[in-house]
Amino acid sequence: MFLAHLPGGFLLTLALLHGRVAQGSPAYWRLMVMGLVASVLPDFDLFYFYLVDQQQHLHHSYWTHIPIYWYSLYLLCLMLVLMVGQRSWLLICHVIFLNLLLHLVLDSVSGGIRWLSPWDLTYFRLFTVPKRSPIWYGNFIWHWTFLLEISIIVSAAWYA
Repeated sequence: MFLAHLPGGFLLTLALLHGRVAQGSPAYWRLMVMGLVASVLPDFDLFYFYLVDQQQHLHHSYWTHIPIYWYSLYLLCLMLVLMVGQRSWLLICHVIFLNLLLHLVLDSVSGGIRWLSPWDLTYFRLFTVPKRSPIWYGNFIWHWTFLLEISIIVSAAWYA
């Protein structure tokens, strides 16, 4: 998936904040921005992919798409919160980590993520998109899984 990350992050963050933070408050908007940024953060590696790596490696092979790095960062965040005693920061950790995780889950629909890395370098995906178009994104747009992406976008527009 390549269009549903931000709308998916919006829907997830909306659900996480519901009943916990007053809608429209400054805290709500800060957490919403954090969630949205986290929902696309793994794809920041595209700058490296295009500008440095010259598209030599699949960008899902970079560390930003390897779950163990994000799990490790999440555990460090939780330990820091518990050591400092700021339980109110737990929601921040959850919003950021769950949006990062959502990104990887969405990429697992048809793109493939190395969920067991570094022990196993297999890319796990639910569906394989066959190459039928000369342009890479054409393969995804004409595959039926694109309807999942469209449904996430439409849902986010509905709740916005």
